[in-house]
Amino acid sequence: MPGPNLAINWQEDVDTLKQMFLKETNPKRRARLHALWLVCSGHSLSESALLLAVAYSSVHRWLSWYRKGGLVEVLKHPTGGRQGRPGWLNPDQHRQLLSEIEDGRFHTAEDIKDHLQRNYGSNYRRSGVYSLLRRAMVKKKVPRPHHVQADDHAQAEWKKGGRGRELEELGVGSTMVLAWGTRCALV
Repeated sequence: MPGPNLAINWQEDVDTLKQMFLKETNPKRRARLHALWLVCSGHSLSESALLLAVAYSSVHRWLSWYRKGGLVEVLKHPTGGRQGRPGWLNPDQHRQLLSEIEDGRFHTAEDIKDHLQRNYGSNYRRSGVYSLLRRAMVKKKVPRPHHVQADDHAQAEWKKGGRGRELEELGVGSTMVLAWGTRCALV
C-alpha cells in the first residue's frame, strides 16, 4: 500500500483518511489529510507534494508528525496566524499602554518609547513604536501645527467659495469667464 521505502504504521485505513479529508473545512488541515490519504493509498511523497502543489519537505514533515502521534499530532499543529516571536509587552501591559495613549499622556513616539523603557524594560525602537501604534490602530489626535500668520477667516471664506463675492462686486458674473495671462481680461 504505501510507497516501497515508507515504513508507516497506519492507524487509519485509506477510506477513513479520505472521508476525513473530504469533511475537513480548514484548507491547511485539509491539505495535510489529503497528503496522508495519497501516501496511504500508494503515492510517493514527491507525487503527493506535486499533486497538492506543496513542498516535498511539507509532506515529509506531516508524515513525521503522523509517525510521532497519529492524526491528533498532525491536526494539533497551528495552521497559520501569528506564530512569530511574542511581543515585548504582555496583554495587560498592552491594554494599560493603550489606555494611557487614549488619555493623551503621550505626544510623540519618543515619549512612548521612553515610557516603555522606564516602566516595562522594553527596548523598542521608534519604528517599533510606530508599528505597535499601527497594529493597535491608534491615530494622531493632535492636529497638524497651525502657522502663526495663517488667516483662519480667509481660509474659511475660501472653503465657502473662494473669491466669488469679490468677483461679483467687480461685476464679473458666474456666466463670464475670467482669462488669466499676462494681464487679466474678461472674455
